[in-house]
Amino acid sequence: GPLINDFTVATIDTPFGIRYDGGSEKMFSVQVNVSWECEGKIEECELGIAKNGQVKTSTRQKCILDDNNNYPRNTSTCGLFTLANDDYIEVYARNNKSANDQITVFNANIVIAEL
Repeated sequence: GPLINDFTVATIDTPFGIRYDGGSEKMFSVQVNVSWECEGKIEECELGIAKNGQVKTSTRQKCILDDNNNYPRNTSTCGLFTLANDDYIEVYARNNKSANDQITVFNANIVIAEL
């Protein structure tokens, strides 16, 4: 069967989200791993997972990123989420130090597994 079952990726309403289309409420483990870097030197950046636009506090992971002349860093986070029909999951990345220094994500791995 398909790898993505009961989920829709990137809809018009949630272009960066993964929407649950299942008929019944279920619990899922969501795991995210990114390889990323930032334009600024020694920037504190944050990775998190959100349900319906609200980042779950326990999934926030801070990482000090070097400038893009060096090499990307890896950061991982995970969380448990109960999803009902039309709930959606999003991955958030932000620079806590500067609004002007761009974050570049080279690779992202998102795993959603039903528990």
